[in-house]
Amino acid sequence: MNYYLKNKNRIWQIDFARGIAVIAMVALNAVILFSFFDLIDTDITLLMVPAMITASIFIFLAGISLVLSNRKHKDLKHSIMRGAKVFAYGLIITVVSWFVASNYTVWFGILQLIGLSIIISSFLIKFKKLNLLIGSLVVIIGVLIQNIIVNTPLLIWLGIKYAGFQTLDYFPIFPWLGIMLIGAAFGNILFYRKIKMGVPECICTRAISFLGRNSLIIYFLHVIIILIMVEILRYL
Repeated sequence: MNYYLKNKNRIWQIDFARGIAVIAMVALNAVILFSFFDLIDTDITLLMVPAMITASIFIFLAGISLVLSNRKHKDLKHSIMRGAKVFAYGLIITVVSWFVASNYTVWFGILQLIGLSIIISSFLIKFKKLNLLIGSLVVIIGVLIQNIIVNTPLLIWLGIKYAGFQTLDYFPIFPWLGIMLIGAAFGNILFYRKIKMGVPECICTRAISFLGRNSLIIYFLHVIIILIMVEILRYL
């Protein structure tokens, strides 16, 4: 039986879109990291815009998915535990990146961002359409503070950097939490039960949707694998 007939709370269109996004992120991250460590010759600057667009889509979809999950479980504890789990994945990447490239450690990458944002957004979902305004304000604040430099590293998770800060992956709360909240607002506005027409029958569509259903673990594993490959190739 088709997965989506057995799991009627899932929306295959969202899984499919997330699958496309995770494929793009994996490909872009592989090229960017291999270029960063001089293992291939590519102009990284040309990839930064598509990388940011892809990440924005991924985070936006995470916001929509959070609304759908909340409607299914109706349990704040479930969302908090899920957010903590994703954040823990991010901490593992922090440790691995510190061993591979300590000067560019991922202190607050996209998994930490998504994990903490899931927890924060779980308390804000009740505001429904108002999250469109709240999310927009978070994005604006992020733009306004992006050039602020302080003498402490304790604020980097918020988007306030210290002099000399450098990292392989950086997605602070401001502005990126705003993207998730905007996604949550759209999740409430559109209420995706109205687009549940049909189920994916094409093997390609099912494969991409499978990637979308498991996008966070795929993202986590691909970063670890790439960093390990970088460490091996640097000593060959």
